[in-house]
Amino acid sequence: MGIHATELWGLLMAVQSLDPGCTLKVDCASVQLGAQRDRTWATAPCRVLARVWGPVSEGLSGDRERVIWMPAHNSTSNLDGKWLSNGQPLSASDVIGNDLVDDLAKQAAGADALPEERSE
Repeated sequence: MGIHATELWGLLMAVQSLDPGCTLKVDCASVQLGAQRDRTWATAPCRVLARVWGPVSEGLSGDRERVIWMPAHNSTSNLDGKWLSNGQPLSASDVIGNDLVDDLAKQAAGADALPEERSE
């Protein structure tokens, strides 16, 4: 599943824990596009991640436009000509927040990592 599943799981956590009107920014275009779809699409038997898409769809019901895509892997010195999916320009706050969330996700993943195999 990889990064797509990880980004989707992050969106689910945000949908379940933040105020209903909060803007949610994701840097995975396929997750942002999927968030725009209805519950029928989200829970279709062919949907590999339907167990996550279903609650995401339910949590966004009636307010799907609050999930906004932002370009990933940027720097605060490289903002010109970069736009969010809602037409707003990419801001330094967007980049700093995205970097922070990525760092926290990596730390959390590292905390649960299996120990490296040692050959002796």
